[in-house]
This record gives sequence, C-alpha cells and structure tokens, in this order.
Amino acid sequence: MQAGARQARTLAGSALERAVVRLQDLLPRRGPGHRRVRPVNRRRETQLRAAVALLAFVVVASGLGLAIFFAPREQAPAQAPGAASGRAAAASANAGRRALDAARASLARVSGPGVDLVTTDRARALQLLTEAQAHLDEAERAGLPSSETAPERAQVVAALDRLFPIVTVEDRVVFAFDEAADPPFDLVAMVRGPDGVPYVLDGTSRTIWRVNLREKRAAQVMGPGTEADGGTVGEPRLMTVGGRDLLVLDADNTLWRWRPGEVEGEGTTSLVEIDDADAWGDIAAMGTAVVDAERRLYTLYVLDATEQQIIAYEADPDGGIAQDGESWLTAPRPLDRVTGLYVDTDVWLADNGRVVRFADGTEHGWAPAPPGDDVVRRAPAYRLLTSPAPASDAPVYLLDEANLRLIAFDKEEGQLQEQYRLPAGNENWSDLRGMYVALGRDGAPSTLVWNTAGEIHFSRLRPVGGAASPAPGGSGPPASPAASAGAGSSAAP
Repeated sequence: MQAGARQARTLAGSALERAVVRLQDLLPRRGPGHRRVRPVNRRRETQLRAAVALLAFVVVASGLGLAIFFAPREQAPAQAPGAASGRAAAASANAGRRALDAARASLARVSGPGVDLVTTDRARALQLLTEAQAHLDEAERAGLPSSETAPERAQVVAALDRLFPIVTVEDRVVFAFDEAADPPFDLVAMVRGPDGVPYVLDGTSRTIWRVNLREKRAAQVMGPGTEADGGTVGEPRLMTVGGRDLLVLDADNTLWRWRPGEVEGEGTTSLVEIDDADAWGDIAAMGTAVVDAERRLYTLYVLDATEQQIIAYEADPDGGIAQDGESWLTAPRPLDRVTGLYVDTDVWLADNGRVVRFADGTEHGWAPAPPGDDVVRRAPAYRLLTSPAPASDAPVYLLDEANLRLIAFDKEEGQLQEQYRLPAGNENWSDLRGMYVALGRDGAPSTLVWNTAGEIHFSRLRPVGGAASPAPGGSGPPASPAASAGAGSSAAP
C-alpha cells in the first residue's frame, strides 16, 4: 500500500511539472547569445597591446609637453638702441639725486640758521656728518660727478675740521740743492746741528752738508774718504748731536765727531773710540740725551737691531767715550722696523707705525690718543717724531704718514693738542725725509724744519696768513745742548 502511495505522488509531480513547462513554452523567448571562446595566449596578447598603447600615449604626451616648455618664447617687440640703458641711467641718476638730497638734509641738521651742533652736541654732529659722508659716497657710486658733490663734501670736511681741529700751515722752501746735479741729490736724513743749523745726509754721495739758511749756501763737512784725526771716514750712515759735536756713524760701525770751529762753517773731524763697537751688529738708529748741559755731558743710545738691544754709553766732558756700553733694555725686543727715534729723559721710537716710549729700559705704556676722525681719515701711521725740548711740558710731534699730517701730543698723558697739514693739493709731506721743531722767539710760534729729496722747507706751526716771526736757526750762535737734544737723532734710511 505504501508503494502505491509513492507511485501516486510521483505521477502527480510529473503532471505538475509538465504543466509548468507548457506554460513557460508560451512565454516570449530571446535567442541564446553566441559566446566566443578564446585561448589564454590570445588574451595575453591583447593585454600587451593595450599596455604598449598606453605607454606610447605617455611618451607622446611627455614629448609634447617638453617641446612646448623649451619652445622659444615670443620675443617682445625690439626696443630702440639705448632705450634700456637710458632708463637704467635715469634710475641711477635719480638714486644719486636722492642720496645727494639726503646728504644735504643731514648737513642742514648740523648747521644752519640758529643751529650749530658742532658746538652744542658734538656726538650728534659727528653722527650726522658720518651719515652725510656716506650719502655722498653713495651719490658718486650712482654716477653723480664729484663736481656736483664737491660743495657738500667741503661742508663735511669743514665741519669735521671744527670737531677735530686741524691747522693748515705754510710750506716755504728755504734752500734747494742743485736740481741739475748728476747724480741728483737724495737727502735721506736731517738733524739740527750743534750750531743750530740743519745738517743733511745725501744718500747718493753719502756726504754730509751744513746748510747756512741765511746766506743760502751749503758746505760739505764729511764724506767717504775724509781724513780725520784717528783715521779715514767711511760712508756716513747715521747722524746725531752730542753736546757740541755732530756725531756720525759710518758703514763700518765707526763713530766720528765733527766739531764746529771758530770760523762759521769750518770744523774738525776726529775718531770717537768705542772699545766694544766691534760687537755691534746692524745699527738701526742712534740718539743722545743731555746729562749735564753746562759740562756738555750726554748719553749716547745705539739701537742694535741684530742684538735686539739698545746700548747706552756715557760721554766724557771732552766728547770721548771711555767706558763700554750697557744693555739698556731690560729685555730684548725687535728693532728692525724702527723708522724714527727721539730721546729726552726717555727713549721714544716710531716702530712700524706705532709710537713706543721706554723709561729706564722698560716700555712706559704711553700711547698717543686716537685723533677720532677716522670717518674722513685713515688710521694714523707714525714714521718720524721729534720735540723742541726735553722738558715734559714740551709737546712731542708725530708725523702721520698715512694722512700727511703732523700731530702734537702732550708727553704726560698722550692727549692730542693740535694737528697740522699743508694747504690743499700740497703733498710734499709724502716725501718728508727728516724734521725737527725749533722753538719760536719771544712768543712766536714754533717752526717745523723739514727736508725732501733736494730741498729744505719751513712750516710755521700757525694758520696760513698769521703774523710773521723771525726765522729759526740761521747762522747765529751755537744752540745749547738742551735745545738741540730733541733734534739730535736719526734712523737708518
């Protein structure tokens, strides 16, 4: 019976299925799609071609971009020749004008109606003058001609000269050697002699000349081959004044003295024996200091660059030197760059642009005060120095070679007292070889006596146009040792 039931269900299911199939047959049908079956290698080939196409597209696009980037740009329309340079010149000129106007504005704040900062506010005046100087430099760099900035620059210099007073002094030639001499004269050193007149050393002939300034004549007093009491003079190298004698060191390190006679311009030459002179090396300079003016005693200082020592010798009343010298410096020091020497109670050196003072063989620590005018002048470089007297209240005069000026300092503190220069455009101090300062008479100003290669000059230490005063050092009576001490030294040329 169970088997019959299963058979009945199967038949019923089959009838139902047949009815569903017939119903589906009546519905609309879409034709079956045709599928194309491709092998695997054909698909890979297609993918490769697509990749190559993509890569080619990237390459073409990149090349096109680079071509556009590097393609020459369209040039601006050509300008007329000089148009660009004209605009640049105009811009530069405008910049120069602005700088000049700025300089004028700074100057107007320094001085003008009711304004004088040089007197009332020196620090502010210096600041504004420095700014004005910088603006003028800027204007000239921008192309403004110096002729346009000259008036303002003159105002700056004039104001700075008031801040840092400088006296313009005369330059008067008082004696000239023969310009036609063959070979020409080359005066390498000068000292004020024991008789108060200049003695000069000619570097060409190595001869020493005494110059009579009043009578305008020169006489030779010593040279190579001069027969003297005690030997024959070699080539003179250095000069100084010791008591009543002119002391001369020759190329053989032999010391000679020339003593003026009773007849003006005449004298006698004799050997000064120094026992230990054979040990001297390269003598850079020598000078003297008065010990006893009445007895004409002095100390001779010899600068031995080889031994890096200053050797001191005490002279006898007759001008001889009987004792060996003493090492005066407490410690050796280089002396090969000394260009100037002055001796009073201390030893002063112009050494490689600096001034060094020694007391009792030790560096003193004295230094000249900075002039403070570096806004318009270079740092000083001192080459020569002198003083009219050994007294401490007499100034020491330093030749500033870098700025062609003479500066007076006090010996105690090194404070600047006054500075001097030659008139504008006169650069004769660039050839200054030797100098000394002669005190004025009866309150008259002192006089700087100096020489160039072939001339001797006077410069009164007063403003140009001041009152006249007697000329120093003619052929009058011999100067006292005290008066001559400041000028009695020389350094090797």
